[in-house]
Amino acid sequence: MPLLPPEAPGSLNHDSDDELDDLEAYHVISSAMAEAESFGDGASAVTVETDTVLGQNCVRLEGPHANLTFVAQCANYPWLILHVKSLRKFLSVVVVLRDKTGAHRQITLTNHASIAKLDAPNGAECALPMQLGEGWQLLPVDLQRLCRAVWGTELAAVEQVRVRATCAVSKVFLSDRLYADVELPEYLRVLG
Repeated sequence: MPLLPPEAPGSLNHDSDDELDDLEAYHVISSAMAEAESFGDGASAVTVETDTVLGQNCVRLEGPHANLTFVAQCANYPWLILHVKSLRKFLSVVVVLRDKTGAHRQITLTNHASIAKLDAPNGAECALPMQLGEGWQLLPVDLQRLCRAVWGTELAAVEQVRVRATCAVSKVFLSDRLYADVELPEYLRVLG
């Protein structure tokens, strides 16, 4: 699950579009597993499982301490693409970005809220409601548009994306534009 544009060479550090079966080997996923386990309360888990609908591996996040955190370095791609499955519980996606003024901003998309909120003291954080249906959802998020609408400024770079439980995650990546599924490398395709 890269956090790179689909055309970036080596975005998964491999030479082919073959699906990588050992997702647990990725630092982001192994770190998330260790973090959820470190709480020792048994309430949180990060697991890799084969989804019967997709027929491929995905990461399942369950419990209050389960999350995947992707760090993006100088990623000025305006589109965040998520392929997630709602597990009929609350989930959120937190995007930390920097705008053209150099200010750090945070956008939280969540199915826990029903109204948009802007953090009053400094206005650097906003929460936006997200409605998910049943099953797998492809969520293209136009971060440039959100940055303009919320703060009236331009996106400079995405610094971090964090997906918080509870959901299953198949794909997370940044892109310079929306691509048709057939234009994407095999490992980023939703339709296969």
